[in-house]
Amino acid sequence: MNKFVDKDKASRERFDGDDLSTKYIINFYDQFKAWSFDQIVEEWKMLLTQDLGEAFTPAFEGDAPADTPQGRAEEIFSQFETDKIILTSKFAECKEQNEAFANAHMRRAIALAVHQHAVMIALLGVGIMPSGDMQQHELLKSYWYGFSGLFTGLLYLGGKDEPAAELTDQVLKKLEIHTEEELEKSAIEDGVAKGVLKRVTLYTSGMLSKQFKECDWGDVHLQVQFKKLIKFGRGKDWIIRAKAKGGKWKDYSADDLGFLTKKGKPYELFETLKHFAKHGGVYNPIAVHGKAPDNEFLQRKEKIKSRVKNLKAHLNKLFPIDGDPIPEYNKRDGSWNIKFAECKLTHRDIKTRPTNVQLDPEGKTIPSSSSNALTYLSDADDDIW
Repeated sequence: MNKFVDKDKASRERFDGDDLSTKYIINFYDQFKAWSFDQIVEEWKMLLTQDLGEAFTPAFEGDAPADTPQGRAEEIFSQFETDKIILTSKFAECKEQNEAFANAHMRRAIALAVHQHAVMIALLGVGIMPSGDMQQHELLKSYWYGFSGLFTGLLYLGGKDEPAAELTDQVLKKLEIHTEEELEKSAIEDGVAKGVLKRVTLYTSGMLSKQFKECDWGDVHLQVQFKKLIKFGRGKDWIIRAKAKGGKWKDYSADDLGFLTKKGKPYELFETLKHFAKHGGVYNPIAVHGKAPDNEFLQRKEKIKSRVKNLKAHLNKLFPIDGDPIPEYNKRDGSWNIKFAECKLTHRDIKTRPTNVQLDPEGKTIPSSSSNALTYLSDADDDIW
């Protein structure tokens, strides 16, 4: 539990319903944008030691401020922490619907975290040690993989005597991606250390050109591997394993090979590849989807033909091999047959594998797990036929 959070008091005294754009927060956000960190610290030194009355709290604050710098610092630290949690919660709520609006909340939350840090530095500046709880509190545990890296590695990379770097939507997106990658790396390392997960080295798509140099399609061994280790919504669950005849297996992420959207959702061509792999390199629409009504057969057949054509084109881009990897539709057996020496769907049977790592607004990890990866192998487009 976060001892610094008092949402009831915040709602009662600082926020009006869902309005998070109060003058109070905007004031601190404007200071964050315009002032250097050193200037913010100096301001807090003055506010913590003067006879401030209501200087750093809204005029309608119900409780009288503490009468010592230490007490005042803890009050404002708690106030900022509560408001920051509310802002980050709103960020999470509206991110999918309106990313720009969500980012506005996050910028203000980051500004409040900077002010919290400045309050502690200001206390030290007047010869008072911040409380142990304040020192040990993680200011942005849920986001950007911690406050310290964000503070020194981005915001004040040019020095604390300059205003913070601008937090554009593009910058926040890069930070989000970096956070996901770092969290995933940390979770995987933890799983490897505990013997739950096996370490996997992923190669970039360019390695395929070296791996299959001077090969034919019949030399290709390919496995679409379900690896439900950790899910961050960025396509890390599907692995493409490939090797040339007589060579060694190499692992590639489906994301890196262009089978997934930027949001980690499979393209139709990846679903088509899965159909081939699930049936040993043979794609028989009737066997996969069942028989279509007579009046819809031709229309659905053409749709599938288009998807197979797109998969062919994609494979030709990925592999340095001439010719057609998938011959034309075989009317005799009603299927397409891929030319690979091997094409199948597999999964790694790991006793416990986190399938969804979530962080609540206070930074606590909420894991869930599954012991049967095959339950996730359902086809997304079974209604095509």
